[in-house]
Order: sequence, then structure tokens, then C-alpha cells
Amino acid sequence: MKRSQVSLEYLIVLAVSFLMLIPGLYLVMNYARSSSGEILGYQISQIGVSIVDTAQTVDGYGKDAMIVLELEFPKGIRNMTIANNTYLMIDAQGIAGGQFFRSLVNITGTFTNDDFSAGRKKFRVESKGDYISITRV
Repeated sequence: MKRSQVSLEYLIVLAVSFLMLIPGLYLVMNYARSSSGEILGYQISQIGVSIVDTAQTVDGYGKDAMIVLELEFPKGIRNMTIANNTYLMIDAQGIAGGQFFRSLVNITGTFTNDDFSAGRKKFRVESKGDYISITRV
């Protein structure tokens, strides 16, 4: 009788331990998911600010000035466009509405899916006089 009681108590302790482990795992997974979204947002912000700041710098140098910008793109970017020659828009998974970066100078450029896929990319930011052209090298 004593052995069966010890075995039963052991099983109860084991079951309670597993029941306590499940909510803990849920909390850790939730935290990891939210952290990865914040990291993606920060990386996108760095990319957008770098492109816009470089465009404004090149504009200050004058016509035919050029800077090649090397950027590391994270996984999860769905689209990158320039709207109204003023706004660089980067849309990513988990970021509602995307992020917008306003340029004080006219910027132009079209981007293919390969331009914003994950990995290291080089972009030429070149002054054409009255606008700044952004193209992949």
C-alpha cells in the first residue's frame, strides 16, 4: 500500500509541474513574438531614415552627386515604394499600415521584390538636379 501511495504522489507532482509549465511557455512565446515585431520595426526605421537622410545629403551636394548606400534588409518586408515623390513607404508583416518616411527633397525610384528581400543590398542615391534618383546597384 505504501508503494502505491508514493507512486500516486509522484504522478500528481509530475502532473502539477506540467500544468505550471504550460502557462510559462505561453508567456515566453508571446514575449518572443512581440519582441520580433519590435525588432523588425526598428530595422525598417533605420532603413527608411538612412535612405531619406542620404537623399537629402546628396541634394545638398548638387547635381550629379552620388552616394552608394549599403543596407541590411530583414525578413518580412512586403513592399517598398515612393509616393508623391516625397514619401518612402515600407510595408512589413505585423506592422499595420507600414512606415512612412518624409523627404524634404523630391525622390524617385521603383523597387522590385528582390530589392527589399532579406539580405544585404546596395542602392545608388544620385542627384539629377531637381530630384534624387534611388536605384539598386
